[in-house]
Amino acid sequence: MKAIGIAAAVLLSAVLPFIVPAYYLHMLVLTGIYCIAVTGLNVAMGYTGLAALCQASFMGIAAYASALLTLRLGLSFWLAAPLTVVSVALLSALLGVITLRLVSHYFAVCTFGLSEIAFIVFNNWISVTNGPGGIQDVQPPARSTTYPLSLIDLSERLHYYYFVLILLVASIAFVVWLMRTRTGAALVAIREDQELAQAQGIHVMRYKVYAFVTSAVMAAIAGCLYAHYLRFLTPEMFTIMESLSMVIVLLIGGAGTIVGPILGSAINVVVPEILNVVPEHRMIAYGLFFIVFIIFVPGGLVGLSRRIFGDRSGRTAQSAGATRAPVAASR
Repeated sequence: MKAIGIAAAVLLSAVLPFIVPAYYLHMLVLTGIYCIAVTGLNVAMGYTGLAALCQASFMGIAAYASALLTLRLGLSFWLAAPLTVVSVALLSALLGVITLRLVSHYFAVCTFGLSEIAFIVFNNWISVTNGPGGIQDVQPPARSTTYPLSLIDLSERLHYYYFVLILLVASIAFVVWLMRTRTGAALVAIREDQELAQAQGIHVMRYKVYAFVTSAVMAAIAGCLYAHYLRFLTPEMFTIMESLSMVIVLLIGGAGTIVGPILGSAINVVVPEILNVVPEHRMIAYGLFFIVFIIFVPGGLVGLSRRIFGDRSGRTAQSAGATRAPVAASR
């Protein structure tokens, strides 16, 4: 049944652009990009328990880097994007080794500070980022015969949507696979009880860095897609409030679940458009949503659906990982 549901969801996503009005295709693209970033945050926060408040910063670093590499150095998107993702992975690994030695709320405060530093750099390094004016005229991925994927013309919004959809499906498939491995079991064990996990032989620091880097890499992929889709960047797109909104979106959808980031991201993009909520009032709406969900729906939308309809899948990837934690620790 679960496989049928997944296949139906993918099929619906493939035909959705032909069902909804043209304007909603724009929202679908943004939802897909946002979902990739939140899926990455889910690995760090939902499955490993790391209160990382810098997801939008990694997204912004990648967005600016990819835009600058293509605009100023003349690199193709198909070369600039992989270089950017690798660079963000190395940067996050370095930051992770330094900051992940801190515990719980201290780590959260540290990542909060990293977000503020990133915004200050975006806003004040005028010679590189153009400061508050941002970067304009970022070009969509150009067609080329050099790289296999570059044969696709991504200047068309429909093509870009399918490209984002492919990367989103790949990201979700990776997380599903990850949570079925010993690594995923170790991540869940660390979230549940870090001291017990360490006592069982799990190298806590190594797995926490792995989760942090995985989260940053997905944010970097989303950042590259974001920059070359919107074709302009400003520092206000990557503030600490954006990182906090990703956390809220994840909790509303359901942290530590596969479907949670999808539901939360859809709400994040679609609901403000439907209600015509201006950006200045969006965090107020998020705050109200968050308070209601924490009080009445602590497990998010996924938890609510399980209570209403029951979890017929038997074991989720999360619970499966938790039950295999001793196996991971013994190796």
